[in-house]
Amino acid sequence: MDRSNAQKKHMPEYFFSDAAAAVLGIFLFVFLLLTARYTVGIADEAFYYTVPQRLLQGDRMIIDEWSLSQFVYLLNVPAFLLYTRLTGSTDGIILFMRYLFIAVNTCYYIFMYKKLRRFKLPGAVSTFLFCGLIPQTALSVSYFTVSTMSLMTVFLELAVDEKKKSRPGLIIIGAILAVGIMAEPLLIIAFGVWFIAVLIRAVREKKKKPFFCNYSFILEKKMFFYVTVGTVLVFVCFMGILIFSGSFTGLTDVLPFLFTGSEYNASNIIDFGKLAKAVSYFGAVFIIGQTLCLIASAVIYIKKSNNKTVKNLIFILSLVFAALCFIHGAIKSISATGLDSYMYFYQDHGIPLLLFAPVQFFLSKKPNPRFFAICIGSIICSLCIDISSYVIFSSCARIAEVCVILGFAEHIKESKNNSDAKKPTRALYRDKKLTEKLRNAVISVCIAVFLLWDSAYIIAEGIYKPPEIPLLGSKEPLSSELTSGPLKYLRTTESIQKMYNGTLIDLETIKQTANGAPVAILNVVPFMYLHLDLPYATFSAWYENETDRLYRYWQINPAHQASYIYLPYYDCRYYQINDNRTLSIQLEQLFSYIEGEITQGEMGYIIRVTRLLPDA
Repeated sequence: MDRSNAQKKHMPEYFFSDAAAAVLGIFLFVFLLLTARYTVGIADEAFYYTVPQRLLQGDRMIIDEWSLSQFVYLLNVPAFLLYTRLTGSTDGIILFMRYLFIAVNTCYYIFMYKKLRRFKLPGAVSTFLFCGLIPQTALSVSYFTVSTMSLMTVFLELAVDEKKKSRPGLIIIGAILAVGIMAEPLLIIAFGVWFIAVLIRAVREKKKKPFFCNYSFILEKKMFFYVTVGTVLVFVCFMGILIFSGSFTGLTDVLPFLFTGSEYNASNIIDFGKLAKAVSYFGAVFIIGQTLCLIASAVIYIKKSNNKTVKNLIFILSLVFAALCFIHGAIKSISATGLDSYMYFYQDHGIPLLLFAPVQFFLSKKPNPRFFAICIGSIICSLCIDISSYVIFSSCARIAEVCVILGFAEHIKESKNNSDAKKPTRALYRDKKLTEKLRNAVISVCIAVFLLWDSAYIIAEGIYKPPEIPLLGSKEPLSSELTSGPLKYLRTTESIQKMYNGTLIDLETIKQTANGAPVAILNVVPFMYLHLDLPYATFSAWYENETDRLYRYWQINPAHQASYIYLPYYDCRYYQINDNRTLSIQLEQLFSYIEGEITQGEMGYIIRVTRLLPDA
């Protein structure tokens, strides 16, 4: 026996995949660690810690904080409390939270690879891509990272891991699912779809009719019951916290305002215009072409057609359309000059992947129902997030990406087994095996290039090349380090550093004169609340030119009426100074509700409120 073959035979079965997972994991950890200090990002990141801050100040959820994404930020309370107690301030808290998320993400990497280890190298690659892309715009515990990681955990436990789960295990899985629903409340829709599927299977089973597909592993009544028990237990505990903290006191007054605002509109909760813009951004022709490929593959699956030529053609066409969608969006993103056009690509880049993912399952001779269930679950979850957020088809597309890789790995394994089973003649067998290998190699390379390019681009845009640069419309280097405040130790551009330092001077002026009274910030700049550490005189740190809503908040909550208001000169989203007309309109609108004294600060107007105007 050849020495190399002998060594290979005695080498552990998972040696190469374990080594690949370790190398990729170390690379990801080091990469995130080294880039964590770069960019101050936009408004979102600091907002995740304003909810813990105001809760620790004694404010109540729902009644005092009018945002639907607030529940998940309970997870940030222990870390926020620990940091502020140890340091005595919020200086540098954003970088600390980023490092903490990297630690959590690393632990999740180990857990996920353990679940996918049996897939060997595809499992290692899937784990790397998921954990590498899940941070998106910020390294933080947020509604889209928690919801996606929670759902991925549920899928890994119930669909990927084929081991039978114990009752306590199912209850824990249900608790994890509850955390995902807390992060994105409209995921209750996905839970409802699951319940309906379980109910339909139970009814058909009672009538001794088989279910229309082989999904018994996730539609078992007992399994669903214990998962539901875990979900309900978390929900009961959460409701207990809300009740005892007084979060339902005066709820009838708050309810009309809770589901309104800049991001939530009860009268038009599903924004089809937003979806239409995303589709046009990625090329309507390519999206339509990919959708037609998906429909064609579904028809082939239903008719049980075995025409390999047609299947291969549809598969390749779908892959080409998916790549063209992504390329079209990437080109538009590179040339983008404003936030909206840039963010359409950044938040919706999952559209091509979510449309492409089911195609391979429909065209496979024996589609793996477990992966198909995960794929459909990711699509449903993406739609749920689309209903209530600007972050549309990005995070849950990472779940679909895992399905594509694992599903195709299974397909190649199936093709290999079929080739080995049929050996009519040595020459025919050799030719057939060579053709099958060539076909799989070509498609594997195409999928790998598409997925890796998509992934590398998103990582580069989101972490290495931060959102600051395209928003500024310049190539300013991230050469300036912030030396104080919540963003301390972060590196940014020189122009943003000047804005930030000027803002801190104004905030210190307010801090010294407010004497612990409530303060309102009229812009989406949550880091200011973190620095002030004073009572909130607003319905949320996420404030977008909603003076009328703010006035109603003061009427409902007199204890939160502002003693000082700060109006920055600049638009926090673009980090650009507003023109005089915009500033005068903002002041005019504000003074139709209040009376006060204006002082011009370094980077904004400092307004001492003397009284609210009656019947404004």
